[in-house]
Amino acid sequence: MMMPSSIKRIVQTSRRTVGRVRRKALGIISSRFVDLNAVVATDVSVANGTLLTLGGLQSENSRNQVSELWFTSSDGQRFECHMRPIKSFNSRWQATGRLPINVVSLEAKTWTAFAVVGGKTKRITFRAPGGDTLPKTPAVSPDDGTIWSCRAQPGALLLIGEPAPEQLYVDRLTVHMGSIVCHIRASATVSDGEAGLVLRKRKAKAEVRIPLQITDGRGEARIKGENILASDVAAQAGETVVWDVLMEHSARDPYRVRLGLTDIEDPRGVFKYAAVPFHSGSRRRFLRPYWTLDGYLSLEIKGGRHTDVQPEGTGS
Repeated sequence: MMMPSSIKRIVQTSRRTVGRVRRKALGIISSRFVDLNAVVATDVSVANGTLLTLGGLQSENSRNQVSELWFTSSDGQRFECHMRPIKSFNSRWQATGRLPINVVSLEAKTWTAFAVVGGKTKRITFRAPGGDTLPKTPAVSPDDGTIWSCRAQPGALLLIGEPAPEQLYVDRLTVHMGSIVCHIRASATVSDGEAGLVLRKRKAKAEVRIPLQITDGRGEARIKGENILASDVAAQAGETVVWDVLMEHSARDPYRVRLGLTDIEDPRGVFKYAAVPFHSGSRRRFLRPYWTLDGYLSLEIKGGRHTDVQPEGTGS
């Protein structure tokens, strides 16, 4: 039988061993993501087109931790980020900042990230664990329509702001019996006035136009299954057909519609819609919206019986 003093020594030895292993592991990680000449960011994101968040690893020595962080443009404009303490992890840093408004007009503008570490100003670079990359989908500001994206290059992390396009987006869809309502938001550069949805059958010339009015940057359009069916002989015969949704306004040619929630990179994986039944004479069909693999809005019409929610649409 072991004496209490022997058990105590074993516990102390085990704790010292665990501590050495943990310090060694942290040292290996830090050697990959802590740079003597730059501050390394390991994650960057933009929420709702307004809030920039970035973070990374740093030295556990309080004298060599990130104390300030900001972005500076080539013409001298600067916006600050606020450091956020992470109580349980003093080996990590995190900062957030509100993206500037009305600073991008005719041409794209680039900001470079800087930080203060141990009293010295350093550039920020990007190096993600596991081969992760920066967000692929640009974020659109709801305030002025500026398109924001991040880019990594050797020795620097860049933030790019591009002028807002004249564009309408679908913020959400409401599924009703026999119809779908598109709730539409305009970018800041789109004037109030007349616009329209253009429903175009895939790989065919058939079109259905639905007029709408933009007021204070918002609008609604109702898509009725019976209107599409009246223009589609194949759908009338019970075949499965796909129609793409486009937007038309001002002097722009019709363009395919995207989701207005810019912090969702894969709307197809997030939103699943029920197939709604509708009748045209004695014919019963089902209409269902879905987001394509490349993030555009499309419609699927089928005959026969349906489950409540379909996993995804036909085709891309």
